[in-house]
Amino acid sequence: MRLPGVDGENLRRMPLKRGNKDGRPRRSERSRAFQVLYGLSFCPAHSLVDLKRRFARSLYAVPSAKEPEAITSETGEEAESGPELFLRDLLKTEDGGGEPVITPESVEDPAGFAWELTRGAWLNREEIDRLIADFSQNWKVERLGKIELALLRLAMQELLFVAETPPKVVLNEALDLSRQFGDETSRAFVNGILDAALKALEAGNLRRAGGWS
Repeated sequence: MRLPGVDGENLRRMPLKRGNKDGRPRRSERSRAFQVLYGLSFCPAHSLVDLKRRFARSLYAVPSAKEPEAITSETGEEAESGPELFLRDLLKTEDGGGEPVITPESVEDPAGFAWELTRGAWLNREEIDRLIADFSQNWKVERLGKIELALLRLAMQELLFVAETPPKVVLNEALDLSRQFGDETSRAFVNGILDAALKALEAGNLRRAGGWS
């Protein structure tokens, strides 16, 4: 019996390009996509134009994708973590701090792996959230931690729609991100959900839109 919400006809197919035009490695692209999705859990995007604007603004946020660990201040005290700093900068007023004002008219169509993952996870969020709830033994998505939910949305998008990424790689990359941005509980929870998803793939109860089954 197939799990609800996994019919490929009900999910938007999001074919992704193999390479990044700007040459950034996919690991850093996943990190950026995660941080944008994490920010959306606090302040959701209400349209694709809004999503593009948020993603464009992420380019001006702190480069925490390169420094995922907690950042240390000049006084030697532990400062805000990467996601917290990213979120703080992402939600600043548009004309604050001398940063460029980003309006819908000024937002060009984004490109690259990070954008494709972000866009796909946002477009497919209802179906992805249903799967997360199924694999978490009917925990309500609203009860999940924001870091865990962003990680799972990102991983499920890649698992379902990026045929060129082997399922085991999706799991390992998600666990790497959880080590950077979460804690031991986060890692265990994310691992449990994605392991269940991989087993559903192997059993034929879950199908990748890109052709894996």
